[in-house]
Amino acid sequence: MLTRPRACWRLFYLLAVPLVLAGCGGSASSGASDPALQLVITKQPADVSVPMGLPATFTVVAGGQSPFQYQWMKAGVAIAGATSSSYSTPVTAYADDGGSFSVQVSGGNTSLTSNVAHLHVTARAPAAGDLRFGSVGSAETVNGYSVAAGGVPLPIGCPVPGGGAIAYSYGGFGTPLQIGNNACTWAYQLMGLSSTVRTVYSVAALAQLDATLSDPFGATLPAATDSHAIVSSVQVPSTYSSFAAYSYRYDSQGAPYTRSEQTVSLSAFPMAAAQEALNGRVITAFYLVGSNVTYFAYAWAGDATGQYETDVITATLGTVSDAVKGLAAKGYIITASTTGQAADGSGVWLVGTRFKNDTTPRPVLVQDGGVDTLEAGGYAVVVYAQDFNGGASGVHFIGER
Repeated sequence: MLTRPRACWRLFYLLAVPLVLAGCGGSASSGASDPALQLVITKQPADVSVPMGLPATFTVVAGGQSPFQYQWMKAGVAIAGATSSSYSTPVTAYADDGGSFSVQVSGGNTSLTSNVAHLHVTARAPAAGDLRFGSVGSAETVNGYSVAAGGVPLPIGCPVPGGGAIAYSYGGFGTPLQIGNNACTWAYQLMGLSSTVRTVYSVAALAQLDATLSDPFGATLPAATDSHAIVSSVQVPSTYSSFAAYSYRYDSQGAPYTRSEQTVSLSAFPMAAAQEALNGRVITAFYLVGSNVTYFAYAWAGDATGQYETDVITATLGTVSDAVKGLAAKGYIITASTTGQAADGSGVWLVGTRFKNDTTPRPVLVQDGGVDTLEAGGYAVVVYAQDFNGGASGVHFIGER
């Protein structure tokens, strides 16, 4: 009578073991197939365009069960020490143009290799902190930036001499003053920097040139004559010859500048500009009075051995975009612009400056009526032009990288 129960117990035991084992195996299989735990590259590295002299940064984003391991490769060869989700190259040279980069991402027992991203090296970036070239190719703007608080161009102008707006930006920068064919109105667009590495002030005013200015809260602003400041644009209204609409930039943390202010005839201006460039000075602003031109040129202690080349050309408000493109195609950055404010839009003058013998073309982008596309692409505004006869369609922001 006792044998049957033992047989039943043994049968139950034999049946139970495979059931338990099957349950354990089923659980492991289910976890391995869980989509949330599978390694996946959710954002592939993208092509990067960067001015020569700046590093380029590639980034990948992975999903699944962490932790992840990364190994970046150049042309399929592992880069020593490049083992994080982003990789920044050394300072770029023209020889790096066209380089290919990818990354191997590992997690668990799985590895994936990303798509290949390419590096495109464009025209040389000015030295870090050099205000003479605006923000063209600077680390603060080349990866994108934003319009400063307020977001709209600020008016600088008549009818009351000295009573026009004073626009200023702390930790930001501004466009050159608008050039146009309205004899007594200018505008100035403030921008914000994507980096706060440097403390940069940008100021625009209608006042006596180089006057001591105060902001709306009564604080004295850095002077345009300070050795850490450069005048970035000047317009002298014919109605108020003792006042000027002007803008300047100031960087207390940068190397000092030495200013040269000269007046020459219009016919002698191109030769004078060429000589300033060979002497390491960059023309950043100039204005017309009759048949003469007064210009501001700066040497910078941060680039004491630099030599440059210039090209001085004339255009109209209707052709200024093409004129900038033509200069940029030869490697020039527009460092100064002005106009005689003729009603028909003629008499626009541009000064292009490039590094000596460097003819690498510079990217140019023109946006009508706004700056959001320029901001996103890292283009610094070098010319802000408006044909007042064309209404809103006559506003052009022209940017270079």
